[in-house]
Amino acid sequence: MRKLSRNRFFPALLLALAGAAAFAYFALRADRVSPTAARLAAKAEHAGGGAGPETTASASRRPRSPLASGATESGTPPASAAPGSEGADVAEDWRTSPRLWLFSRDDRDHVQALLEAFAAAVQAGNWKELERLSKAFHDLGARAVAPLLDVLVRDPDDRMRIYAAAFLGEIQENVPGRLLQEALRAHALPLLEEVASSSEDPSLRHSALVAIGKIGHRASLDFLADAALRVEGWPMVGDVIEALGKIRGDGVTAEIANLAERESDPRVRERLARALGERKDPAAAGPLKDLATRDLDPGVRAVTAAALGDLGSGAGDRALRDIVGGQDDASVRAAAAQALGRSDNAGAVGFLRGVLGSGDDPEVRSAAWRALHTIGTAKAREVIAPYRPAVRVDGVIPWSQAQRLRLSSNDVITSYNGKPVKDVDTLRRLALSTKPEEIVPLVVNNNGWTRTVYPHGGLLGVRVEDGVVLDD
Repeated sequence: MRKLSRNRFFPALLLALAGAAAFAYFALRADRVSPTAARLAAKAEHAGGGAGPETTASASRRPRSPLASGATESGTPPASAAPGSEGADVAEDWRTSPRLWLFSRDDRDHVQALLEAFAAAVQAGNWKELERLSKAFHDLGARAVAPLLDVLVRDPDDRMRIYAAAFLGEIQENVPGRLLQEALRAHALPLLEEVASSSEDPSLRHSALVAIGKIGHRASLDFLADAALRVEGWPMVGDVIEALGKIRGDGVTAEIANLAERESDPRVRERLARALGERKDPAAAGPLKDLATRDLDPGVRAVTAAALGDLGSGAGDRALRDIVGGQDDASVRAAAAQALGRSDNAGAVGFLRGVLGSGDDPEVRSAAWRALHTIGTAKAREVIAPYRPAVRVDGVIPWSQAQRLRLSSNDVITSYNGKPVKDVDTLRRLALSTKPEEIVPLVVNNNGWTRTVYPHGGLLGVRVEDGVVLDD
């Protein structure tokens, strides 16, 4: 009996020692926390212990401490956090899943080389190499989760962590279950939202917003909707719109549409309309049509018509045709006509033929011509063959020579100094290459009536866009 107890004692002692060594190893590694993670943790600690009355959807995304996680050098998963500790609900779940953490020994050298190349590319700002690495990690699929999560929760460089989050967002669809999505919600989104809202580095804010879009978690919806209200200036506004368009989940389209309906700022309504178009969700056709026909701001209606074209659905096309035939504002009708112009939309050729040959506003007819040119089928080319490209005047600047010459909106400029004008760039190049003291003929067409005016070289003082005129 004593011998049996001794035989059991030594293996138990060895197991305890091994467990203590593993605990010390992960405790030491867990000390490597990024500067942003440290700031987030300090904020959470300063806020106090209890959740209090501020517990909301965004509060549920508060940053958790980056507890020990990631594959060890032997490829085994780390021990899970103790029950009841911060982040334990995540740690007891995805951190110990062999499906996510284990990769074959044959892959280890390859993965290590990728990680080293990853760090070097971030350090050098080599975007081309980062694109290559993104594809390489995507090809690894679930086997890339362990090393990338290790970077996400422990690397001291925020830029490394942001790119790791983006790479993980790209491969999450290839990982079974929802464990990786929850890991990204708990460990990536707090970092990304902090950087996107407060970093002084525009490129870092851009990268964070792109990563949020690649993750596409519904938990980001509130943050992005708020950002749509606050962010100013492109391309940051475009980043927010693109990220909103990529949020996954049932009912997200309806939530964004409700935000657009309630929003009082027309600029924000435009942004939300663009985000609905980015979603490519046929369910957005109804809300977008309502916004395009009922909004009081013609600029919002025009942007919304363009967003309907982005949907690329039958429902969107039907709404666009209704707008072309039923709106009072020519700019809105033109936006709807041009939105019908997609390379895969050969079915719109007959409708656009009617618009182009009608007595509608020149702005609308020019938009129909551009749409047919974009569709580019043999039938579309046949429709636009009798027409030639020109430049349409969209507005005249006060006190300019264009105003003195009585140019007006919807005048179509067909020739400058005897040379045909086929697009805006041609007109600009010809005008700027002419000496200011030189007087040249400018041929203008308006609803079939042609006249010639004589500006001097240099800027004309008009806002212009590509247009079309019926060939004589």
